[in-house]
Amino acid sequence: MRAVCLSVLLSSAVVSAAIHVNQAGYYPAAKKIAVVVDTTATSFQLLNSSTGEVVFTGALSEPLYYDASREKTVLADFTGFRSSGSYALAVPGHGTSYTFDISESRFDHVLKQMVRSYYFQRCSYELLPQYAGEYEREAGHPDLGLPVLDTDLANRLSYDVPGGWYDAGDYGKYVVNAGITCASLLGLFELCPDIIGDDLDIPESGNNISDLLDEVKYELDWLLTMQDEDGGVLFKVGSDEWSWDVMPAHDDKDRYVIGKSTTSTLNFAAVLAMAARIYEDYDATFAQECGDRAEAAWQWACENPQVLRPMHEGGTGPYGDGDDLQFKDEFFWAASELYLSTAKSVYRDTLLTMLQSRTITGAAWWQDVNNLGYFSLSVHQNDLGDAVNNAIESAIIAMADTFVNRIGRSAYRISMESGDYLWGSSGTIGNHGALLVYAHFLTGEQRYLDALVMTTDYLFGKNPMGKSYVTGIGSESPRFPHARIFKADGIDDPIPGFVVGGANQRNEPGIDPDLREVILSGAPPAKCYIDSDGSWASNEVAINQNAPWVLILGYLETHQAENNAAKAKLKGVRTVSREQSFRIKREAGAISISRNAISSPAKLKIYTLQGKCIASKDIKPGESTIRIKVNSLGSESIVICLQKDGSTIAQKMTLVR
Repeated sequence: MRAVCLSVLLSSAVVSAAIHVNQAGYYPAAKKIAVVVDTTATSFQLLNSSTGEVVFTGALSEPLYYDASREKTVLADFTGFRSSGSYALAVPGHGTSYTFDISESRFDHVLKQMVRSYYFQRCSYELLPQYAGEYEREAGHPDLGLPVLDTDLANRLSYDVPGGWYDAGDYGKYVVNAGITCASLLGLFELCPDIIGDDLDIPESGNNISDLLDEVKYELDWLLTMQDEDGGVLFKVGSDEWSWDVMPAHDDKDRYVIGKSTTSTLNFAAVLAMAARIYEDYDATFAQECGDRAEAAWQWACENPQVLRPMHEGGTGPYGDGDDLQFKDEFFWAASELYLSTAKSVYRDTLLTMLQSRTITGAAWWQDVNNLGYFSLSVHQNDLGDAVNNAIESAIIAMADTFVNRIGRSAYRISMESGDYLWGSSGTIGNHGALLVYAHFLTGEQRYLDALVMTTDYLFGKNPMGKSYVTGIGSESPRFPHARIFKADGIDDPIPGFVVGGANQRNEPGIDPDLREVILSGAPPAKCYIDSDGSWASNEVAINQNAPWVLILGYLETHQAENNAAKAKLKGVRTVSREQSFRIKREAGAISISRNAISSPAKLKIYTLQGKCIASKDIKPGESTIRIKVNSLGSESIVICLQKDGSTIAQKMTLVR
């Protein structure tokens, strides 16, 4: 009877705007933290949402202050509670939070929705009801025979450029934003090739190729149409004035191919070079074309190193490159991918020169793709030399440490500071998370995975707005995103899985009147957001905003499960420090493992995460590189154990195909 009464009380309790939780849920064995705003309470309870039973009680933290939202907060940490189920947080004087689940594979469904969002952005494509459900639509924007605007470098008067993804809430298509978007998605495939299967229910499902690769290829096929005969790449596709809020098939605005630039050409070169190595096992002809086209683009960029973006902005976004008119980050990224895919000395030499004056100073975004080169170089073995590779890894780890430290002192346990809340802030913190992904990949250190989990909490509601920034995910999610399709389709619920822009404090030319009113009202930076289809500066969807979160959630879904298995196997085993860490290199039928030379005899063993020992070798004093035959290993994680002087140290590492 008591459980029934508690259940009634819970179901009738007012959801508190003061309690901010991850509305998408938590992993059982991961960090689980909620934020409570402006409270004098000192404790909290975790309630079973079905029975109302109190299953966990904890003390709230000492008060903290978050300058970006001008709030006093306390933290409710229930990491110690690990039972799967549906729960709500209760705080005396505040009622309860939204309900949330604790479960393994917590983000599997969300991840798939986010990847499927790209299918709904397809241009020149009919969405059939068996794949799109109620969001079916006619094909629009065939983009054939489009005339050229704003460049005298085009080799033709018109171009056929069908396909690709609509970039955001408008109907434009942009090569520059396609670059970082495809790179993030392909980066996930290189790290976790099995996380997205062949079952996303898109037209290509069932062809024995990951639907992630299938969906990215739809964009890559469009990119190939944007390359001119001389190797240079056209900049964007769109209309001369903004389209009305109509479905694609009903948009009657004239469309054009607009501009040709060094940045579009280098973004093309980089991402097509990635595709050349990734698709080689699945479509060798396509991969070869990607590689050849990437090299042609590089050659054009070297001969035309300072061709600026088009100035025409009548019905399209500018995608300008800021103050770097030498486009150093684009040249660096393109050289990195071309070197890794071709091993040619021209790209290696360029890289070695550029790396002397480069490092990582922040998160990537479409205007600064520097980090993307570092990410790929850190994943793939190369012959740049130990000193260079150590510098590459150290740059990633140092920036990731900056974000870990920010999270540790933040009143919301996030990496975002006041100055970070600008246009597309949801993508900004996503790209913070991308650095944490690669830091964990390189080191296996738990603190990066913990930081990644807390970063993810932000997106789904543990933020100053108390709102999930992903359509259809969470109890309080965007209802009115800025997107022409969403507004014109006549369906109340927006298509799920789209990340909206998020809080944007900058009162600058080009922002919408809705957001400007919020900013001028004096709202703090982290609360300059409005769920309005008129707010393109805070509530617009965009392909590049989704991409880092696909990387993050795919990596988490892979490594949370792996970590649980590894922890069980390695209970009581000491984790290796960074100074002791191993480096691995894949060879034919074997892997080479390097580390600092040891002074006494030792034994090296390699385990799968399921606990099976797959290799063992004795090591002599002074040896620093060991070659071990290992058959039938794909892209997967392993645990390397070194037994020496009566103790064992271990490191989890991921092999990349």
